[in-house]
Amino acid sequence: MHLYFLAEEPVSPDLELMDALKRESEAYLLSERVLYLHTPEGFGRSKLAAKVERALDVPVTARNWRAVMRLLAMAGLAESPRLRRE
Repeated sequence: MHLYFLAEEPVSPDLELMDALKRESEAYLLSERVLYLHTPEGFGRSKLAAKVERALDVPVTARNWRAVMRLLAMAGLAESPRLRRE
């Protein structure tokens, strides 16, 4: 699972392009300024992952789920025993 953080909410995202690039096994959810992308066959192999910024027409930065959870924990915004290093 990867999260794309968008610089702003897209005005007219090209969802048709995203659907055309998406593999059958992939799934995405666009929610205001975050795009959630599940690529079970690999992020580096995903045509959709490579073209998200063009399809949304806004600057983005992507992070995997684990990195986002670690950043939240470091900021004190998420409490999870799985994130703590003993």
